[in-house]
Amino acid sequence: HCVTGVQTCALPISNAITQHAPLTAGDAVRVELTSGELLAHDKGQVFTLHLRVLREVDGQCVWQATQTLLRLGVK
Repeated sequence: HCVTGVQTCALPISNAITQHAPLTAGDAVRVELTSGELLAHDKGQVFTLHLRVLREVDGQCVWQATQTLLRLGVK
């Protein structure tokens, strides 16, 4: 939800999470986050965030997520 007094905010409109392999306590990981392009929407802009968690020892992607957000009040 949006915070009162903030002129723009981002509302999640979709979220997908996939776990490819388990992690155990003490596993070292690397987190990668990228963003997709901004797309026009009647109420603002839509953008996507892509997150991957990789096990440091072997580079295996153990977890990934894609979240699409609507940024309100932006033209």
